[in-house]
Amino acid sequence: MSMTAIPDIPRPAGPLALTYCGEGGALFRLALKTMFLTIVTLGIYRFWMKTRIRRYYWSSIRIDGQPLEFTGTGLEMFLGFLIAVTFLAIYLGAISLMLSFAGIVVFSDTTVMQLAATIAVIPLVYYAGYRARRYRLSRTRWRGIRFGMERGAVGYMLTALIYAALAVATLGVLLPLMEFTLRRFSVDRSWYGDLKFTQEGHWTGFLRPWLWVMAALALVAIGFGGLVIEKRGAFGIIAAIGVSSLMIAWVHYRVAAMRYAYSHTRLGKGVRFTSTMRTGRIIGIYVVGFILIGIITGAVLTALGLVGAGLASALDLEGFLRQILRDGNMPGRGGDVAAYLGFGAVALAYLVSVLLALVLNEVFIVQPLLRHYVETMSLNGTDELDEVVQRERDAMTEAEGLADALDVGAAL
Repeated sequence: MSMTAIPDIPRPAGPLALTYCGEGGALFRLALKTMFLTIVTLGIYRFWMKTRIRRYYWSSIRIDGQPLEFTGTGLEMFLGFLIAVTFLAIYLGAISLMLSFAGIVVFSDTTVMQLAATIAVIPLVYYAGYRARRYRLSRTRWRGIRFGMERGAVGYMLTALIYAALAVATLGVLLPLMEFTLRRFSVDRSWYGDLKFTQEGHWTGFLRPWLWVMAALALVAIGFGGLVIEKRGAFGIIAAIGVSSLMIAWVHYRVAAMRYAYSHTRLGKGVRFTSTMRTGRIIGIYVVGFILIGIITGAVLTALGLVGAGLASALDLEGFLRQILRDGNMPGRGGDVAAYLGFGAVALAYLVSVLLALVLNEVFIVQPLLRHYVETMSLNGTDELDEVVQRERDAMTEAEGLADALDVGAAL
């Protein structure tokens, strides 16, 4: 790996402050425009949409006043997706041929064949997730220095399958072991210039918050089991409490695990991260965000419905249709036209609601979450950052196409 030194950038001594400077209005306009273009192009523009939104988020994150940069392009993501689709077609086609033969000779049951085909895709999910992370890091820079990640998608996939089997065999008890091991696998192969990331700590740091999830699952099992066996109302209350507790416990686990992982991450010999993200704040963002999205989307759809009803009444749409069709001289056609218009109105309302909900999700949920993650993190022992040197660019010609095709690991 060839490296070249970069000009020294003066930096104050001491911890580096992380800030987020994104604005709701700017994000709303960007998300609305790019998501609208994605819909009218039947999804083709989504690769450019994802690139533009990522650039906005990356540039809003400032470390000691210096923004992150995302250098990926929509074109390379689109071409990578085409490569991945071609690979998947060949892979799944070969599996289908083998399963068809096995199904005719052995199973004679298409359900078994479909299940086997689904299982055959699971390894690709982990493979694609690792490569998507590698692509994002290879296209991220800070102070002109590239991040990067070593090759290791196959090893990550095999490790994930082994630990997933352990998690299933223990009824989920060892899921934290799986997640910590996979995170350590990824982090230990990540770089900033010539400085290597290291995941420290122990998987039991994930286990402690996971015990609350297991307790909530037990409560859910007792509640629904009691309803099925004895059908008593008390068990319904237990089930409702269990479901609510499970939702809170799951969010707490994700936050506590992330906080532990970040606070036990080291860069180089002495650069350390500290995270103080809070479960209550995360839950509050989700609750308030979903309420605002529901209120605004509902108000817009109601307004559209009232306008549509008013226009139909003002234009006497029913009479207009009857006049065109000469009051029944074309039997059944009036109903058909009305049905088509009604279907079109419903489809338009659906598209508007989906577009608006996606845009508002970025503004009221994604951005506030990102702001909280960033502003509750700090870096200490950062002297090594003054001597970091550039790393060679990772081509990653297929970008994160496989993750896009499988719809995993390609989000922000």
